[in-house]
Amino acid sequence: MSSILMNISCPNDKCSSYGQRYVWAKGDCGHAAYLDTDLDVYCEKKDKWPSNSTYCFIGDLYWKCSDCKTCDKYKLNVIAASLGKVMSGLTKSLISAYSEQTVADIETLSAIIDKCSERMRQ
Repeated sequence: MSSILMNISCPNDKCSSYGQRYVWAKGDCGHAAYLDTDLDVYCEKKDKWPSNSTYCFIGDLYWKCSDCKTCDKYKLNVIAASLGKVMSGLTKSLISAYSEQTVADIETLSAIIDKCSERMRQ
């Protein structure tokens, strides 16, 4: 299963850094967080969440931003908007400097956005 580093915008559109990419970390261990195509977030070291699983559905996360100090859960449509910002940036990167990693990230992010769309329709 493909995954990407959670290098996305804060979902709070009132945040001063909204639209800018930010690398998210798992709160209790501080390790980098990754998002897979099932919309599950996991820690790079596979540390467990309070649910005792190594994965947490992105819609169940509490987002804690160091800029706006938000500490909220966000609905999938808000998260999808943040992911769309990243997709736009990756597409611009692809146009300016082709790289295999950028293409792989775009493919993975496309699958994640598709999954968000499917889940939002349920």
